[in-house]
Amino acid sequence: MPSLFDGMPKTEAEMLEVQRISATMIGAYVSAGKLSPKAQSIFDALEEGQSLGDIMNITKQEREALLVQGTRQLQAGDLAGAQETLLIAYRLEPTDARAVYALAAAFQAQQEYAYAAKMYLVFLALDATNPQGYLRLGECLMANREFAEAEGFFEAAKALAAGTRTAAAVNGHADAMLGAMAARAA
Repeated sequence: MPSLFDGMPKTEAEMLEVQRISATMIGAYVSAGKLSPKAQSIFDALEEGQSLGDIMNITKQEREALLVQGTRQLQAGDLAGAQETLLIAYRLEPTDARAVYALAAAFQAQQEYAYAAKMYLVFLALDATNPQGYLRLGECLMANREFAEAEGFFEAAKALAAGTRTAAAVNGHADAMLGAMAARAA
């Protein structure tokens, strides 16, 4: 059975190679002068670290409204609408951990576990100490029957929650998932 992590770089060397190839391809395209002046200015702004939301002058309040709307759609069960709205929020500000988490949750709710898992990994890259990301990633792996990997993420969530105000809830959920996997294995 394919893993949710198939196709992703597994080592730092692989990641650096992906970055090198991407930079070479983009650099060749840009240096060939194939971008319009407007596209070139957007590309330059992105290289400087600006988000699309910043480049397009979309205010923080407007981006926040998108995130709230997408979250409400998700809670109301409008999964496709939530995914569309949250994808826009993510594209406008890809470093907003809340938008990444909500988009991952929309994918997970639609049982699109491969997309959800990758988005939860992005979330954990932005907020590595948040046990919720580990719990959700464990759920995706569990749904894909990658039980050994899921167990590691549930245990990581418990370890990160230790001593926090959310420890009881995180431990309870992680233990329930671990118990369900143990029952399935028996």
